[in-house]
Amino acid sequence: MEFTLVNPLGWFMVFPFLLMFFVAGGFGWWALPLGLVVALFLNILVAVARCLIETWVRLKFTVARAKNAQAVFTLLGFLTLMAALYPAVAPELPEWVGGLFASVPTAATWLPSALPLHLALPDLDLGVRLGGLLLLAAASVGLVAFGAWATSRLLRTGLMAAGGSYQGARVPGRSGDSRTVFGGALGKDLRLLWRDRSFMVRTLFMPALIVLVQLAINPRFLEGAAESTQHAAMLAFGIGAYVLLFGGFSVMSAEGHTLWLLYTFPTGLADVFRRKTRLWASVSAIYVIGTLLLLILLRGHLEFDVAWRGALALAGILVYAHIAVGISVLGFDPDADEQRATRPSMTYLYMLLVSIYGYALYAARMWESIQLLIICAVLAYAIWQKVRENFPFILDPTATPPRRVTLADGLVAAAMFFVLQALFTAAYGAGEVGSITLGFATAGLTVVVLVGIVLSLRGIDGVGARLAVGRATGRSSGWAKAALIGVVGGAAAAVVGVVYLMALQNLPQLQWVLDAAPRAFSRGSDDFMWLAFLAVVFAPLFEEFIFRGMIYRGFRHTLSAPVSIVASAALFAIVHPAVSTLPVFALGLAAAFVFERTKLLIAPILAHMVYNAAVVAAQS
Repeated sequence: MEFTLVNPLGWFMVFPFLLMFFVAGGFGWWALPLGLVVALFLNILVAVARCLIETWVRLKFTVARAKNAQAVFTLLGFLTLMAALYPAVAPELPEWVGGLFASVPTAATWLPSALPLHLALPDLDLGVRLGGLLLLAAASVGLVAFGAWATSRLLRTGLMAAGGSYQGARVPGRSGDSRTVFGGALGKDLRLLWRDRSFMVRTLFMPALIVLVQLAINPRFLEGAAESTQHAAMLAFGIGAYVLLFGGFSVMSAEGHTLWLLYTFPTGLADVFRRKTRLWASVSAIYVIGTLLLLILLRGHLEFDVAWRGALALAGILVYAHIAVGISVLGFDPDADEQRATRPSMTYLYMLLVSIYGYALYAARMWESIQLLIICAVLAYAIWQKVRENFPFILDPTATPPRRVTLADGLVAAAMFFVLQALFTAAYGAGEVGSITLGFATAGLTVVVLVGIVLSLRGIDGVGARLAVGRATGRSSGWAKAALIGVVGGAAAAVVGVVYLMALQNLPQLQWVLDAAPRAFSRGSDDFMWLAFLAVVFAPLFEEFIFRGMIYRGFRHTLSAPVSIVASAALFAIVHPAVSTLPVFALGLAAAFVFERTKLLIAPILAHMVYNAAVVAAQS
């Protein structure tokens, strides 16, 4: 049932092909049910074969031989898939390919996998086609019955094999000194990588094979990447992220059911897994550097933009190595088998975060790329903050860390807001102040709604009280007092902002900074009204929700109030334009201070409103 219904290749590649095949055959709307029926039959055929082959291999092969066979079939399967896709993706079809197809004997069209295509023959009448469908249904039932009988027959004496993939003889004197580079847990992982040939092929060889096959099938693919610095950086980063998807996600499953042993060691678990992280960060970095060097050779010369975006891709891989390992730890299930030790939802989360970093590689301005890189780096820190909290509970099936809004939640929300703002602004019409305001408001509202839904699904009670109102732990001030403190804090920050603006306007040495700032607008103009609405209403509401309601609270869980205030203010300043970093940092300090003082989100919102109103008025 699983191999039939959960078959990505069958449903996402074979079924669309069959659908278009029957549409081209003139079946109209009947192409959809025909495609579904035929795809289901082919999935059943594959599922039966897979069950029988896997059961036989597990019975007849040792674990090491089974892994070697799996490695071979991984390579053969990938090459076969690429060969099947070659006629569709190649710019020009060589003559030998057509000759190869023409040389296939007619008898091959009567193989079980090709029988369903006979339903599309133009000379068949309706009765024959209906008979063919009934035959497919009968064949499907017969295949399922045969597969169940044959598998039961193979297992009639039981399945005698030891569990776990990582087995081998203990050789005295080869454990390695934990103080050396390749000793301890790191050396153990390297030896396990060598023993599990299937894992080694998927992790170390497949990324390189993907690039080589693409180069052979479609040379223009790499030529396009070589011509565009953004494409080159994204390709290198994507290959490194692919390596981490298998390697970084394996650090927990490699321990298997012996994870409890690590709790007995004098070295903390966080230190052990940081060493594992450095291993996979180094492996991924080698692929990133190799891909970049290949693209530079194809390009023929090295430019600053290539070097800059290549360095950005490499830095991103080092950050995402920590994200991948951290996510795998958070999603680890000690009772699951090795292949499913990390929950699939964590894989999807990792893919989502990888796609977000693509914006940094394609950003037009360097400061925007640095902003998102820093956000992702702090996100990696936040994930490891949760990892340290989760380590004492991993092997306890009944106890869990306290459910609360964490720094990781706030940083994911900030990254999503950062990307959605650009997307919505482009959709409304990039460059117009009204479009920027609408894009900002739409992105902020979307993030607020998504955060509320996700936190509710995680079982965090009182999301509205925790975020929308902003009550933090501890006794809060009254609303009137909180509002007054917020206004005073905003006025203090506004003094810094106005003085900074006056310095830019009156000091010739700082004129270049002012020239790089966004242009000012005259009062009464439509652009000024849009800007005022953005600065005084939308920015305080959504930015304070994210940076004080979530990010500052996340810092405050593990850091002191002064450190949390400075850290949240620095992050808040970084995500703003470079010209306004200094005064926005002062605003972040004031907003975090009044939030810490009042425990109510209304205080930093009002502080933000007062500051922005003063600066906009002074700038106009």
